[in-house]
Amino acid sequence: MRAYYDHLQARGKTKMQALVATMRKLLHAIFGMFKHDQIFDGHKLYAAPDLAPISPAPQPQEVLCP
Repeated sequence: MRAYYDHLQARGKTKMQALVATMRKLLHAIFGMFKHDQIFDGHKLYAAPDLAPISPAPQPQEVLCP
């Protein structure tokens, strides 16, 4: 949940907005766990992005006709 909170702050949310959004997400997860009788799985809540930098997509090259 800390990764989700940090992600929200990185997107420009204030500390209180990020905290409330994290609490709401956790509350929804708890409700879903009881409703569907499942155990907690943190990967279903938020998959933290890899820390490796993403390379930019290659730019299309111009095709010249002879």
